[in-house]
Amino acid sequence: MRYPGKVFVINLDRSSDRWRFMREQADALSLDIERISAIDGLAVPEAMRWEFLGPAGAIHSKLSEGEVGCYAAHLVVHQRIIDADLPHALILEDDSILPNDISQIAGEAVAFCPMNWDIIHLSSVFKERKVIPVSALGAGRHVVRHTRLPANTWGYLVSQAGARKLREPGLRVRPIDMEFRYAWMRGLEIYGISPAPVRNQEQFATTIDSDGRAKSAPKGQWAPSRMSRLYGEFYKRRRVLSALVSYHAARVGAQRGWLSDHPKQTAAWLVRKT
Repeated sequence: MRYPGKVFVINLDRSSDRWRFMREQADALSLDIERISAIDGLAVPEAMRWEFLGPAGAIHSKLSEGEVGCYAAHLVVHQRIIDADLPHALILEDDSILPNDISQIAGEAVAFCPMNWDIIHLSSVFKERKVIPVSALGAGRHVVRHTRLPANTWGYLVSQAGARKLREPGLRVRPIDMEFRYAWMRGLEIYGISPAPVRNQEQFATTIDSDGRAKSAPKGQWAPSRMSRLYGEFYKRRRVLSALVSYHAARVGAQRGWLSDHPKQTAAWLVRKT
């Protein structure tokens, strides 16, 4: 099963080495990728400048210039998905290391993830005990719910609904990966793939704030209010509990022949109904 959607790679114009790295991987995997020009610092598209910058052009939040550019670049891709009315797309940053079966993994993820998904993390960094299986994929992988939402954007699938939620206009006050961690603030339904198939190439020097203007973020700097975090715990636990009950019910049903002889299809079907 190959991934049927578009694959976008975010890449700075000046980072030709990174684009070559991604292009070589894509060619080896027969993966059709489309380059999206990343945003360098505060060169934000006019339509979204007010979301990051004040009237004088200064950042109105604690974001650094590189974090503004990174966030805005992802929004550009989300807007592209909306404008083209794509059902979903795979978004990769230009230091992503792809497995040989990335297309199959992405295709299975979309096919067997519950229909309400907004984001499917492909590069989550987490401990296995921190996830709850939702449905089984090939090669020992699972679609999962996270007990603690991960925060990175090396590689993820986003649906049309997810792109619209993320592109909802408003002031941007935390990095894009933190929007994923605090998913309840945008009503995001986030899943992941475990084990995570996409890794990042650590040998590349960072291009975010590579000019030395990065700000050190104290622990909890991006966290929302205490009341919001309390709601967030309820938000996550409700989804994790639903996933736990549904997956085990599906396994029992498959083992006893109540629903299907195919555990993967059964688990996906049952979770879609909950």
